[in-house]
Amino acid sequence: MELTTVHANDAGGSTLKVNDAHYFQDGTWGSVLSPVEADWIAVGDPANMSEIASISYSADEITLVVPISRSPGDPIWPFKDSSGERVLFGDGPDIGAHERQ
Repeated sequence: MELTTVHANDAGGSTLKVNDAHYFQDGTWGSVLSPVEADWIAVGDPANMSEIASISYSADEITLVVPISRSPGDPIWPFKDSSGERVLFGDGPDIGAHERQ
């Protein structure tokens, strides 16, 4: 199951308008004691992914390092977590599984 979806008013490009950006983070909350990397997300297809550059939570907009293709309503999943570990494998998310490759 996706965490959120692409908003109907998304215009494409490197700014991704989503229905709820609060599920993701851009790495700004870490410290030197506990480094935190920006999340990576997959949109519509697990092979269609990009790293998050920044997030505007008030506008529900995610700026991507590399623009990716998407359509309104496409599902959005985490691809890599804040430790840099890949969390999405195969054709889609496997709810409840934590696979190691």
